[in-house]
Amino acid sequence: RASASLMFVPLRAGGRVIGVLSVQSYTPRAYDAGSLERLQSLADYAGTGLARVSAHDESDRLSRLLLETQRVARLGCFEGNLVTGVDHWSDEAYRQMGYAPGEVTASLPNFLARLHPDDRERVARSIEQLVWDGRPFESEYRLVSPDGTVRHINSAVAAETNPAGRVVRVYGAAQDIARQKQIESDLRQSQAELEERVRARTAELQQTNEQLRRTSADLQAMFSALPDIIFRLRTDGVILDYKAEKSSSLYVAPERFLNRRMQDVLPPDVGRQFDEAIRLAASQASGAQFEYKLPLADGLREFEARIVPASSGQLLLIVRDITERKSIEAALRDGEARLRTVINSTPDWIFIKDQEHRYRMVNESYARSRGLSMEEVLGKNDLELGQPVELVKGDPAKGIRGYWPDDREVMETGQMKVISEEPGMAAGEPVFLSTVKVPLRDASGKITGVLGYVRDITERKAMEAELRSREEQLRDLFENATDLIQSVAPDGRLLFVYTKFRGAKDGDEAPAELAARFSEDRGRSWTSTDLVVVPNQGGLNVMSVSLLRMPGGEAGLFYL
Repeated sequence: RASASLMFVPLRAGGRVIGVLSVQSYTPRAYDAGSLERLQSLADYAGTGLARVSAHDESDRLSRLLLETQRVARLGCFEGNLVTGVDHWSDEAYRQMGYAPGEVTASLPNFLARLHPDDRERVARSIEQLVWDGRPFESEYRLVSPDGTVRHINSAVAAETNPAGRVVRVYGAAQDIARQKQIESDLRQSQAELEERVRARTAELQQTNEQLRRTSADLQAMFSALPDIIFRLRTDGVILDYKAEKSSSLYVAPERFLNRRMQDVLPPDVGRQFDEAIRLAASQASGAQFEYKLPLADGLREFEARIVPASSGQLLLIVRDITERKSIEAALRDGEARLRTVINSTPDWIFIKDQEHRYRMVNESYARSRGLSMEEVLGKNDLELGQPVELVKGDPAKGIRGYWPDDREVMETGQMKVISEEPGMAAGEPVFLSTVKVPLRDASGKITGVLGYVRDITERKAMEAELRSREEQLRDLFENATDLIQSVAPDGRLLFVYTKFRGAKDGDEAPAELAARFSEDRGRSWTSTDLVVVPNQGGLNVMSVSLLRMPGGEAGLFYL
């Protein structure tokens, strides 16, 4: 239900309105002036009480803020009452000494006990002096916690005196300056390192300057010793300066080319070369290079020109006489051509392989053995040329060592290897080869591959086999014959006549007959059956046989 009577008065504290106090009644006209005064008095009491509560809360808040600030700032506070003998340390002061707050009694002896031994006497004298004359002091010292931790502290201490001037209270603040000390240490170290770097850099610069001085002197000496002709040009080809070892190497006298365009001084065809090269060098950092010929007093000379950008937007032209080099190159080409002719004229195979077994040079005989041109062989290995794997890599079961193992042995040992006989393939047919391999070295002596010299000995092997067959035939003939005599028949056939025994016995008492064999190819093959010349006659033995050349050219046979 609605209120019948209302009354409002302000809540005041220290002359300041902090709120409103109100009362209500359901009785009409329930309040008078006296009620209003009493309500105001009550409101004043309430305002004063509220102000005290607020002040207490603020004081608590400020105390907590102070403690937290001290912890964050690592700032401890302390005081000592010389009248009452009671000391006080803040929580942070306890922590600085390595104690929990309230763990020990706050006192000067307990403080001095935690001082570093090297600082204790000095700080104690400062405190005694403060108590004596009341003059404040500031000091740095170290506190050693019970666990051995050392903290660096900066402390400011002051004194309170009574009207008589005697010190009655000592108080101060102590801040943990470990971070500051670390920063100072880091700064000192950084400064020392910086100074060392400056010294090292200074020494390095001095050394560099000295090296530059020597290099400049060396370059100047080298520049003076170079046989090249050097010109300094503008980008349009105008000659600004030059350097030449002797004036006879110049096309014209200096007074005829200085401050003139290079293109205009030289013959038209050479001038056009220079004009194009100068434009090219002026437009790109890599410069330009070309060769040309000039008629000089001692005849036609060949030159190499290099044009490179220089400082200040100018060009540097370096000209070198390459006449002798060109002559040597031509002689080398001629020599190489003659050597190639000799290499290609031999029926034997000659090749060069690199360390990956790829052919870098072959002669025509080798290329023909593969049914290819020399160009088709180059860059390929034996397997890519269709050689059987067992011949290339070897097959111990078949007694085949292989081309590549021999190559590798020569390149690894650096020693020549002679393979008197090995199987191979030529024109798709099996052949026998005799091979010599030697290590191939570059100018520094490093082994870069293998040089091979190969001879096809297949025909020789066939002839050796044929000779062995003939030897077998003759051996069989010799083993079954005595009184052997050889002659040449009138028709050119080779004739052997010998005693052939007919029985198991031989010797003077054995029955025998005279037999012969013929060769129509001068001994390469013989008739396979014996031709009986004189048959056995009643067990008589033939003691001796003679062949004579008769006056008519016939062969006469005499025997006993």
